[in-house]
This record gives sequence, structure tokens and C-alpha cells, in this order.
Amino acid sequence: MGNDLPLVAQSSTLHVTHSNDLAAPAPARLIALVRESADRFRIINALRGRASVEVVDTIAALECRLADGVIGLLGVLLEPHDIQGTPTAAAVQRLRPLLGGVPVIGYCVAGHSHSKEILALARAGVDELLFRSEADTRTALLAAVASATQASAAQEVIAAVTPHVRPNAVPLVSHCVHHAHEALDTDALAAAFGVSRATLIRRCQEHGLPHPWALIGWCRLLVVGYLLRFTARTVEDLALALEFPSPSAFRNFVKRYTGLRALDLRAAGGMQTVLSMFLSPTALGRGKGRRAGRPDDGGNDDGSAPLDARGDVDTGGRSGRGEESKQREDDATQDIPTRRHIAGER
Repeated sequence: MGNDLPLVAQSSTLHVTHSNDLAAPAPARLIALVRESADRFRIINALRGRASVEVVDTIAALECRLADGVIGLLGVLLEPHDIQGTPTAAAVQRLRPLLGGVPVIGYCVAGHSHSKEILALARAGVDELLFRSEADTRTALLAAVASATQASAAQEVIAAVTPHVRPNAVPLVSHCVHHAHEALDTDALAAAFGVSRATLIRRCQEHGLPHPWALIGWCRLLVVGYLLRFTARTVEDLALALEFPSPSAFRNFVKRYTGLRALDLRAAGGMQTVLSMFLSPTALGRGKGRRAGRPDDGGNDDGSAPLDARGDVDTGGRSGRGEESKQREDDATQDIPTRRHIAGER
């Protein structure tokens, strides 16, 4: 194993260098504070071809690494103690300002005898826990990185959006952001809040939010903007992580909402650019105008989700013809005064 992945030690930091016979590594990287050689190689191999791994063995070395910058950093993986026996949980909160939105993954041994270590990392605020027994597979580590990244992204997006929306709109936005990877539709969002589609549409209007189909799309796009700006994730990786049907559907989704290509959105500022567009009174899905101020693209005046030639809805996920029809019905009936709210409306 060591022959095809030579390691070069420098002070307390171990740099991973791929040999020439391997494909060029992805620009993404992960910092791992892991003590055992076997665990180090396991993590390196799990991310081979997807990210380079920078192994450190002390909290001080980790802080030095983070001080150099976090561009392209997928995450930080750390054990409960560094090589000097110093607990790492106490350092997690201290490192947050250096990390920005980069996720922290706790790397633990499962079992009752290690429960205090696991609990300490959880209380310190790690974004995900990865157990050593699961790290033998590439899938487990990639899933932990993806989950931690999405959790961290959701926190950052909600923190950025909250000051700009009405307080009673925050739960709706928060739910859409936290479920950005699930390809929500209007029915699922209404069911999550125990209301009818018509009630959900009315609430979005009352709270100053776009139509539900567009709110779902904008929230997904805010997460996309964050990940584009602060990670080195490729378009293909993002399309898969956020459950788009294909990379082309993902690209069309970004273009439809912003008018930009995905890579141009990254260069333009990512999440902050999307947030400005989302808050605009002419944002896609706001009001009753022809696709909210874009009269040249042939949209409908009824607020329904615009479709591309294949019938995909703007949320970038499921087939849209039935969704579009239901939205038109709800737009037409939402203001009927005799309509009752279903049980459980909040």
C-alpha cells in the first residue's frame, strides 16, 4: 500500500503525494488528524482520485494548516485526541472562525468504552461522526463528508438568509434549506407543515416569499451557491449530492434561476449572489407577473413552475406536468373564503 502512495514527512505534518501512475487528484482536499498509520492509509485510499489528504498529528499543526486557508477544503477529520494526548473536542469551537463553513467530522471507535469521547465530540459541535469500523469502505467516508458538508452548508445559508426575511418565514426557508438534497416538491413541503397546498401558497405570499415551487428551488440554489464558492466540488458531484437527475439538469437549473453558468456563479460570489437574486422583487416565482419580470422567455402568468422542453420543474428534480397543473388549480382557488385549513395547521 505504501509503495504507490509515498508519504513525505515535514515537521508534525504528513503530506500525501500521489505517484505518477495514478490519475491526477481532484483539487479538493481533506485534513485528517489521525494517529494510527493503518487509519491514515485507510482514509487516503478512501479518497483516492477524489481528494488529496493532508495528515496532521497535533492540534497545533491543524491550526497552522487552517491558517494557510481553507479554499478547496472538503472537511476536517479528527480523532478525540491528538498524538500528544490532547483532547480535540475543546479545540473544535476555537477552530470554527478559521474553518468558516468547512465541516468537521469526528473519527471515533464505536463501543461503550469510548462513549465519553464520542459524546465530547458531539457536544463540541462536530457536523458528523464517522466510526472506525465504517471507514473500511470508500462509500462510508464519502457519505460522511457529503452529509457533513450539507449540514454545514445549511447552517451557513440559514445564517445568511435569516436577517433578510420575516421571522415567520424562517421555518419555511429553514426546512427547504435543510432538505435541499432531497428534491422536495410542493406537496411534500405542505405535508411537512401539516397544511394544504393552497394554504402553503397563501402563507408564502403573506410571508413575502416566492411561490412554494420557487422557494424550494431558491433554497436549493443557495446551498449550491455556498458549495460552489467554498468547496472544490465539481458540477457532477453537486448534481449527485443534491439528487438532480443529471449534471445537465443541474446546469439548466442554475441557468434558469440566475442566468449564469454554474462555474460563472462560483466566480460571481456563489451564495451571496444567489441571495441578492432571491431577495429581488423580480426573482423567479415572486408575484403574478410573467415569470417574475422575464417576459421574453414565454412563461405563464399564473405563477406555475416554468418547464423546459423535457418538462422538468424548476426545483431541478421531478417531472413537472402534474405539479404545474396542481399549482394552477391552487393559484385559482387559494383565496376562496370558504376553504378550510386542514387539521394540524400551524
